[in-house]
Amino acid sequence: MTVSSLSTGLHVVLGAGPAGRAVARALIEQDARVRIVSRSGSAIGLPSGVETHWTDLSKLDKAKDAMADASVVYHCAAPPYQHWIRDFENLQDSIVDAVSGTAARLVVLDNLYGYGVNGVLTEALPYKATGPKGRLRARMAAKLLDDHNTGRISVTIARASDFIGPEVRVASLGERFWPQLLEGKTVQWFGNPEAAHSYTYVPDLAAAMIELGSQETALGRVWHVPSLAAISLADLAHRAEKLAGAPNHKIAITPKITMRLVGLFVPAAGEMIEVGYQFDRPFVLSSKAYRQHFKTGSTDLETALTTTIDWWRDQAGAGRDAHFAA
Repeated sequence: MTVSSLSTGLHVVLGAGPAGRAVARALIEQDARVRIVSRSGSAIGLPSGVETHWTDLSKLDKAKDAMADASVVYHCAAPPYQHWIRDFENLQDSIVDAVSGTAARLVVLDNLYGYGVNGVLTEALPYKATGPKGRLRARMAAKLLDDHNTGRISVTIARASDFIGPEVRVASLGERFWPQLLEGKTVQWFGNPEAAHSYTYVPDLAAAMIELGSQETALGRVWHVPSLAAISLADLAHRAEKLAGAPNHKIAITPKITMRLVGLFVPAAGEMIEVGYQFDRPFVLSSKAYRQHFKTGSTDLETALTTTIDWWRDQAGAGRDAHFAA
């Protein structure tokens, strides 16, 4: 199978969250024809030229319609975090069913939950997750590769760590971190703020997903995408504070019992307890394999922090409370 060039093929992006929107923008910048698909969301902030299609991808007939004539499909869609167990696998099954039997290549965004361990993470690690969301992600990834190996689909998996960057709200470095830091308030953190942690800058993720979708050699396996050099939360916050000229901040550790109580009112917060091991000790994403095979690299930390700070300040200045749904 050959893939059309960026300027001639139809590129369908599933999900209008920060990752999907970043992929759509990067494709438009390369003169691609782009359609973004989501169950709900907004076209606000998307560049002109992006075709928007709002539908329920868990329904096979609607998924087929949304992905009709695609050369490459970038799967960045996900249900709300607290509904992963109920909805995520069915959503992916519908997307795979819609792509099977077509010429489309599927690029799937994945995370690191399936490994179930901290330390240095490579693609060679076995899946040892014991929590429900980790087992789910491991099972979903295995099914994708099984479908590829049987010839049902052509797929590659882009695996990233926690997001950082513009439009990233629902994340460890999101709406419960940046506003507090920039105002010199106490930052609440779940884990050890001195433990090194890898973060993936969303524009780098977008570039990597597009590159994987264009390369025959990327098919049939998992790739850890280029990410920022691992850094502790304490160090990252200090550097961001200096770049922003913000007042001195403090970091307070949120106990697990408090997370459970908060989870009664903010379900996604309670769900974070399962992956607490990722924040207690070093959690380092190795993208050595990707860097050896492909061209896309990672943005330097100062640039990633600066663009993120600028975006959050724009939101505060405009009094916005935008919500981007996947």
